[in-house]
Amino acid sequence: ATRIGTKGYTSNGVTYSAFENTDGTYAFVLLNNTNEVKKIVLSDDNNHFSYDIPLKSVVSFRWKK
Repeated sequence: ATRIGTKGYTSNGVTYSAFENTDGTYAFVLLNNTNEVKKIVLSDDNNHFSYDIPLKSVVSFRWKK
């Protein structure tokens, strides 16, 4: 995978990275190191979705371009 740029959401205690995989998919990994649920919206040029990130958790997503 190759790390790609991200922009938009910022919050203290939330860290994330996005990647483009060799199989033509995107991957996204997020750490919510806060004591609150965080709502995020992920978007590329063709897709978007929202998700409530539980407190003190790590989540990952993978989807086709």
